[in-house]
Amino acid sequence: MAGKNGKKPLSKSASTVGVEDLCEFHGVDPSKGLSSESVEQKREEYGWNELDKEEATPLWKLVLEQFDDTLVKILLAAAVVPLHLPSSTTGESTPMKKESSLTLNPSLFVWQEANAEAALDALKQLQSETARVLRGGKMVTIESRALVPGDIIEVKVGDPQDYFLRIDQSQLTGESQSVPKDTEVPTVAEDELVIQAKTNMLFASTTVVGGIARGIVTDIGMKTEIGAIQLAVQGAAEDEEDTPLKKKLDQFGDTLSQVIGVICILVWAINYNHFFDPVHGAFSRIAVALAVAAIPEGLPTVITTCLALGTRKMAAKNAIVRKLPSVETLGCTNVICSDKTGTITTNEMSCVELVLPVTQNEMMKHSVSGITYAPTGEITPAVNFSKSATQLGMASTIASLCNASSIEYDSKQNKYIRVGEPTEASLKVLVEKIGLPDAAGQKSLAATRSSDPGTAHAVNDYWGGQAKVLATLEFNRDRKSMSVVTKPSGQNTNQLLVKGAPEDLSGELGTFDGTSGHPASKILGRDPSTFVEIESDLTFVGLVGIIDPPRAEIAPVVKICRTAGIRIMIITGDNKLTAEAIAMDIGLLEKDFEPDSSHTGTDFFKKSEAEQRKILMKGGGLVFSRTEPKHKQQLVKLLKSEGCVVAMTGDGVNDAPALKQADIGIAMGLSGTEVAKEASDMILADDNFATIVSAVEEGRSIYNNMQAFIRYLISSNIGEVAAIFFTAALGLPEGLIPVQLLWVNLVTDGPPATALGFNPADADIMKKLPRRTDDGLITPWVFFRYMVVGIYVGFACVAVFAYWYVYFEGEHTNISWEQLTNWGHCSTWTDFKERSRLLTLSLSVLVAIEMFNALNALSEDGSLMQMPPWANPYLILAMVVSFGMHFVILYVDVLADMFNVCPLDWDEWMLVLAFSLPVILIDEVLKFAGRRMSAKELQKRMSSEKKMQ
Repeated sequence: MAGKNGKKPLSKSASTVGVEDLCEFHGVDPSKGLSSESVEQKREEYGWNELDKEEATPLWKLVLEQFDDTLVKILLAAAVVPLHLPSSTTGESTPMKKESSLTLNPSLFVWQEANAEAALDALKQLQSETARVLRGGKMVTIESRALVPGDIIEVKVGDPQDYFLRIDQSQLTGESQSVPKDTEVPTVAEDELVIQAKTNMLFASTTVVGGIARGIVTDIGMKTEIGAIQLAVQGAAEDEEDTPLKKKLDQFGDTLSQVIGVICILVWAINYNHFFDPVHGAFSRIAVALAVAAIPEGLPTVITTCLALGTRKMAAKNAIVRKLPSVETLGCTNVICSDKTGTITTNEMSCVELVLPVTQNEMMKHSVSGITYAPTGEITPAVNFSKSATQLGMASTIASLCNASSIEYDSKQNKYIRVGEPTEASLKVLVEKIGLPDAAGQKSLAATRSSDPGTAHAVNDYWGGQAKVLATLEFNRDRKSMSVVTKPSGQNTNQLLVKGAPEDLSGELGTFDGTSGHPASKILGRDPSTFVEIESDLTFVGLVGIIDPPRAEIAPVVKICRTAGIRIMIITGDNKLTAEAIAMDIGLLEKDFEPDSSHTGTDFFKKSEAEQRKILMKGGGLVFSRTEPKHKQQLVKLLKSEGCVVAMTGDGVNDAPALKQADIGIAMGLSGTEVAKEASDMILADDNFATIVSAVEEGRSIYNNMQAFIRYLISSNIGEVAAIFFTAALGLPEGLIPVQLLWVNLVTDGPPATALGFNPADADIMKKLPRRTDDGLITPWVFFRYMVVGIYVGFACVAVFAYWYVYFEGEHTNISWEQLTNWGHCSTWTDFKERSRLLTLSLSVLVAIEMFNALNALSEDGSLMQMPPWANPYLILAMVVSFGMHFVILYVDVLADMFNVCPLDWDEWMLVLAFSLPVILIDEVLKFAGRRMSAKELQKRMSSEKKMQ
């Protein structure tokens, strides 16, 4: 970084430069710190240690953005036009009824957008408020924002900052273990300097877990790793695309507007010679009014309601949805990129194997059950203190005393939790499972634990009382071991107890019988650099196999995803071998998997983009390890560029950019940071990968239900337009007037459409491949179905009153078809009292057909014999409500006058049913054809998918 003073920038990353060179570069004496003058100069050069502030989007702008939608624009036009058009045969104007259908969506989505910017605010919360800094030879506490590069700072346990030191950096890298840090400059190539490789750096948002140290500030503000993450989050937000649902609704709105335009033109053209006939009442304006009234005014509200209902269902399954469109996005997800630790695994390190020496040439392997921190479990074959007291006592002593962690019972969470390092905590649990040497005491402890779970460390307390810890030889990266010097009770000599990586300690072993300790009388006060010499001539006591085990339900879920056509990719910052082992355990990778199925982040992005895309799209599971935040985000970008709909899970600060970049970001509710949660679209309350698959299933069901009520609404509206078109084309009097159509669209259709959102999921919904992103809401076949049903609806509405005029025996005089089609020349038409009955018959047929059509919408292709009406009791209730409201306007005089309708007698109701019921038979035939087509399409697509793999 070049400063204003012309100083040359560092030619390398700060992590590749020694402390002395950094001090020289920044002009600081490490024993005194910066002077006041130097601080002011550097602040002028580098600014304050704070993240950039983004201006919040004004509320008015968020509101306006919600109306930038084709369908909403059509509805706005529909709300304005009726103000100037007649609504009934009396020429009275219709009050605006459509605005209410437009208010729900903006209010909900504005609330979402206002919260979307909280991710950046959450990042700022990670910055420590104060820092201890050496200035002018004195250690002082200042606001962290006042730090400048070159400051000498001091950090202690639990003090997050961004300095040159040692650290637990799981929030940035996703590593399940804290990592040792020292002042040694890394020797890796600069292009491989991922965060994990910078072993001499401490980063913002990470936490010191042991020790006190001083370091030099190398970067501040947006130059820090946390600043880079903020830039990545901002970039992902700018790249954010419309959800698949919004794209489909926009396409649908475009198609709908074109259809409406064509209908208007046709109605105008057919009646051009009647425009100025007084009896027609300005037909041109009525034609436009009816076409606009035929728009599905309630559709946006019903869609929003359906998505909101979906969020409630998902919440019951521990998936908390923060953004409504994400509910549907899950349904077309075909790639799930998952973190490993805590999502696929339990995030609770567990001892699963214990190997103890029997003789110098023989060992016994024991299996250990239990994969939580609960101090209960079985060891098979069982261990017996009566036979191996000295050996088991030594193993328990080392596991318990050479250990800085503990196990506690959390009464609020009703579970056992660790305090300290997970690996060490698992050893404490193993000690509890081995038990007390006294059989009677162990039996009593087991009985006590059943009623008092607070006795989590009773066995460890026992072994702690058998020896006193005199000194600790801390773990470091070179030795990969930790030792404690103890003085056993009743003995005059000291012992050295050692635990560490087997590959490093095996060369230091002297004996293998596990019955004697190491004489440690001359160790105290030794220089730590000589610890490696001290840990020699050791006695092998035992070997412990420790894993962060996969959740029990993950393997079956992986099979479900494979059947459902969903690919799973593990993207973790953890070790490659560890990630591969977990992937094999859950069935994501075969035991003899191809090398191209597992990559480190650095190795993968060294390949050409063509190779990267080929690997990503080859099919099957993939594992990416040792990844950085930028790697995760780049992987998501590549997958999306190939047309994939990507769900990304994460819990750390490092996951925020990828969560924001993905089609749906999924944060962990228990272990997730606030940054990850605020960047996400959905939160897993139980941190369980299986919950994601349940949410995908619910998303697919919701999409099917949306298609059902859209099919229901649109086919009904096409029927309304068709009715107007038929009357105009045949020269018949109007059978439906604008105020009636508005009533049907806004009120009568609403309850059934909403109830269709409760349709149960198809039994085979997770046996189908995901929808493709280019699949529209309206396919040619779906449009054909709309038209067939809609044309019948229009035909029935017109045919019922034509039949009533020409053939139905009643109190009126029957007329011929010729007379009916020339009604405009009838001088008494205006005063004809039975016109209201004509309108009532058409309106009643329309309402009845729409109720039966709602039954048809229970399943896209399933027959009513397979999906009977009682499969969705809410729909039956909704139909009763809609019919009830229709009866109200017929039999309440004030409303009957308003809507120009009248009561019908029994014979007329039978006539209504006769023209309405055939819609069920018509749709059953269409469903049968649809099932045949779907089966052929699925077979064809599966063949194509197999060829790609």
